[in-house]
Amino acid sequence: MKIAIDGPAGSGKSSLAKEIAKRLGVLYVDTGAMYRAITLKLLKVEESSYEEILKNTKISFDGDKIFLDGRDVSKEIRENEISNKTSEMSKKKIIRDYLVKMQREIASDKDVVMEGRDIGSVVLKDAEYKFFITADVETRAMRRYKQINDDKVSFEEILEDLKVRDYNDSHRANSPLIQTEDAILIDSTDLNAEETIEKIISYIKRWFMFYFAVRNFVGFFIRHIYRIEVLGSENIPQDSERLIVCGNHKCNLDPVAISAVFDRQIFWMAKKELFKNKLIGGFLSKLGAFPIDREGNDLAAIKKALKILKNEDVLGIFPEGTRMKEVDYTRIKSGIALIAQKTNSRVLPVYIEGDYKPFRKTRIHFRKPVMINKEIKYSPEELENISQDIMRIVYGDEVKWKLL
Repeated sequence: MKIAIDGPAGSGKSSLAKEIAKRLGVLYVDTGAMYRAITLKLLKVEESSYEEILKNTKISFDGDKIFLDGRDVSKEIRENEISNKTSEMSKKKIIRDYLVKMQREIASDKDVVMEGRDIGSVVLKDAEYKFFITADVETRAMRRYKQINDDKVSFEEILEDLKVRDYNDSHRANSPLIQTEDAILIDSTDLNAEETIEKIISYIKRWFMFYFAVRNFVGFFIRHIYRIEVLGSENIPQDSERLIVCGNHKCNLDPVAISAVFDRQIFWMAKKELFKNKLIGGFLSKLGAFPIDREGNDLAAIKKALKILKNEDVLGIFPEGTRMKEVDYTRIKSGIALIAQKTNSRVLPVYIEGDYKPFRKTRIHFRKPVMINKEIKYSPEELENISQDIMRIVYGDEVKWKLL
């Protein structure tokens, strides 16, 4: 799960993001602190040396603490000298590119709440949940004025500073501050912190319920129009452990039909072409589907699949890669076996029988789950053979290699 929170300076997004992450039990990533940490490291270094230094730089988080190359710099990055230089450093393309890459890597295999000024638009374009937090500039200035609580700084100075920062953030050449089309606008002008947090969490809960509402609604028509009959339901694991649903692929209705008769949410791998249309892609993403490039080794999709299983969820996959009229086991590569063994996941073979003709019976056969021995080091060829045998189980054929 990726939650992207963007907004102008003084909108309270940092404290909100931190509390939301705490309540959801996920990692909070303070991107502003990351820019401060890099500023601390490069402050007295010639710009010509940036590239080499960044290659050997590591940033990590542990709760509220941020570590730079293994050293806790949480307090040091808040010093005035660093604060005054961070905005200037963050404009440099080499630094932005480096940190965007690092931020994406952090979110690739973890559930995160990440806040900043370009998270939903640049860093985590594929975030399931995007929010843009704002408030009128006078309200933001007053909040910061009370927070600073320093007689040497006037409200008018803070107000003017925020106006300048708003203009600079929205007009900068690299990654300007914008509200993306798919982000929910939260205006906190008349809301306190708790009300704003509750509003954001209510949207997240609503989206979670959205999947089951759509599944139940669409599933009702699918089950009745195509007269879905389920066979082997006793083979479906009743616990909540990680599981891979592996089926034959007849048409685009396959994932809908299987999901309609499955109690848990299934996160389906889907061809990337379906996500080119923003409306359709956004809808599919809300339903838990994610894109895969069928033409090559899509590492991002593999990481996503591993993350789903690591979270004890259900991954849905069609190893044939495309809709098939005739069975060709030689098309099956090692992917399904590799993912199953690496994550120690059970595989639930599913066979769809029928052509989805209205008011003619379509059967969904759930076969007995299989498990790949995690202790055995299989060769790539053996993993490919195992994947092919899994598909033989799907189709009800006799296994050939007997490695399962």
